[in-house]
Amino acid sequence: MKRSSRELSLFLLPLLALSLVSCKKPKEAWRRTKDGLFVIRLATPTGYSEDQIADNLGYWKDEKLQVEYVGVLNPGTAIPAALSGKVDVVGGHPNTIIKARLAGAKITAVVNGMVDDEDNPHIVYHVTKRSGLHTPESFLALASTRKIKVAVSARNGCSDWYFDEWLLDHGIKEGQIDWQIMPAKQQLEALSQGLVDVVTTHPPFIKAADADPNFHRVLSSFDILHDPAAGASVRGFTDKFIKENPEAVAGFVRVYMRVHEWSNAHPDSARILFGKLFNLPPEQVSIFSFNPRRWIDDSDINAWLARQIAHKDIKPDAKIKASDIYTNEYNVYWIEAGRPNTTLAATPIPVKQE
Repeated sequence: MKRSSRELSLFLLPLLALSLVSCKKPKEAWRRTKDGLFVIRLATPTGYSEDQIADNLGYWKDEKLQVEYVGVLNPGTAIPAALSGKVDVVGGHPNTIIKARLAGAKITAVVNGMVDDEDNPHIVYHVTKRSGLHTPESFLALASTRKIKVAVSARNGCSDWYFDEWLLDHGIKEGQIDWQIMPAKQQLEALSQGLVDVVTTHPPFIKAADADPNFHRVLSSFDILHDPAAGASVRGFTDKFIKENPEAVAGFVRVYMRVHEWSNAHPDSARILFGKLFNLPPEQVSIFSFNPRRWIDDSDINAWLARQIAHKDIKPDAKIKASDIYTNEYNVYWIEAGRPNTTLAATPIPVKQE
């Protein structure tokens, strides 16, 4: 029987509405567990991070959140993964978000993270004892015969920038360095086999490398820079995620603040926890020091802007300032403190570079 246009419309409209509901339902259901917890996707951590502490102390559930780890991300893929919806959280040093925003990616930091300090540096550079590379003069002598092979997990970041600056200060030019990119877990093995001259070690593996009788600690990031902000890290989300899920973002910030305070106050307990996670004796576990300030301010970011310009990672006239990459509007501690001013007038100190 032939249907009129009106009859056909009346017949199809309910089906269309049903199809739209069925399309939305899986997404909505996926974001909520049966217990009503909001799911946040994170890259699987491979070192010392707030995430494992929150897992073990139950902090996520306290904020009605549940973390889903999506796997280890390759260096440099965190921003594309967030923009494509593979992960929700973007983490790392501020330079990651600075470059992302300059490229047009709407990513905003919402919570601070670690800092560098003398007792718990965030990078240590190790060599083999038999290499004799224990002084600036020994590195200079090696550079006169061949390139220095330095293992890093990625380029254009803390691992290569800091050591590059130290070498430059001692007369070794960028062209005399051979940067070898490899995963952190492979670096010590490569060092043992003589495939590289220097490795860049992060927590929780620093003390384990220190304890190895075959390795020698040359220096740390704090030895080079003497600047807490040199270890500064931040966590953030896409602006779209923040707008759509403000309560989840606020809960995420509260979880991280609790983790920072717990880790700073209980370093021995943190070492025991990560010793179990990474099969290390607690005394060989190195930890991060987390920012004691409960919100982000310009001092966490400015040193990174200066370093990116010095290393030609961004242009000197880049149209961005520290306050462009973060917000504290979802941070209850900052709000309860009366929204203190976080914008500093001071100009970043230029970083010496070739």
